[in-house]
Amino acid sequence: FTPDAGQYVCNNKLSGAAPTRTQVAHGRLYSARPYPAERDPVKHGCNKSPRERLPSRSKFTIAPEQKRPMKRIYRIVLMPSTVLPAVLLVIMPVVLLVIMPVVLLVTSAPATAQTTDHSTDHDDIMAAIDTFFEGFAAGDSTMMYSVVDRESRLVITADDKDGNPTMTPLRMQDFIPIIIRPREEKIRETYWAPEIRVEENLAAVWLKYNLWIGDRIDHCGNDHLQLFRSTDGWKIIAIADTQLRDGCTAHYE
Repeated sequence: FTPDAGQYVCNNKLSGAAPTRTQVAHGRLYSARPYPAERDPVKHGCNKSPRERLPSRSKFTIAPEQKRPMKRIYRIVLMPSTVLPAVLLVIMPVVLLVIMPVVLLVTSAPATAQTTDHSTDHDDIMAAIDTFFEGFAAGDSTMMYSVVDRESRLVITADDKDGNPTMTPLRMQDFIPIIIRPREEKIRETYWAPEIRVEENLAAVWLKYNLWIGDRIDHCGNDHLQLFRSTDGWKIIAIADTQLRDGCTAHYE
């Protein structure tokens, strides 16, 4: 049956077998059963009108594709494009719950250890600075040299009488003999508010200070010390300071 032409195609002239056909009827796909001999289209003629030639609904059966709709559903569900996302949906939560805590633990452990080491370094660094200034006040070169590298130096920065910045470098071997020289009035330095930064084997420390001669403040300012972590502990490798003559006030902790 051709929908455009609206008529059957008789093909029994090519073979002796009973013809079969697929017919669209009543909005569904049907596979026609072979005509029985008594209803052979050749005997009944192909010139009848389409309405007269239209077989009854009982003569058709539902096509195999429509009998098994679940088979298509199985094929769709079991396709790789649908199975893979489902597997990932099950595996990913397990990966996040098991692996991520381990990764966080491994990455955070070095940071914790580094913070603890720096806390210990701060105490050792301040102990070296305290030893240096205790020797400074006592006029004891042995104490001062015990925490100072022999090649270290001191840099004094200030302003001259015209307000121009000046810098005076001294080797520590030249500075210490000046400090321990006998004097009528004792020289000492008080300091506070340390700011410490440690990177690997190098430390930098800022201090606020007052330099006392006897019972009066001679000058004040800021000290900047650099220390090196040696096999014998932290050693001072450089000291630089600023010096102010005005506006200095006593500081007591």
